[in-house]
Amino acid sequence: MFEKIGKGNLKTIKPDRGKEFSKHVQVTDLLDIPFYFPDPHALWQRGSNENTNGLLHEYS
Repeated sequence: MFEKIGKGNLKTIKPDRGKEFSKHVQVTDLLDIPFYFPDPHALWQRGSNENTNGLLHEYS
């Protein structure tokens, strides 16, 4: 997934807190790009994620 974007275009990664990112350390080491996880119950730290979820619920 990240290869398609290109390393030069990535500065940081801020994923959801799901288990699918359990290997974030390996990705950080491979790409030399830090991961920042939002605090639990802090929806405002996941703005684009929450906006996308809202749009999916509204239009599906």
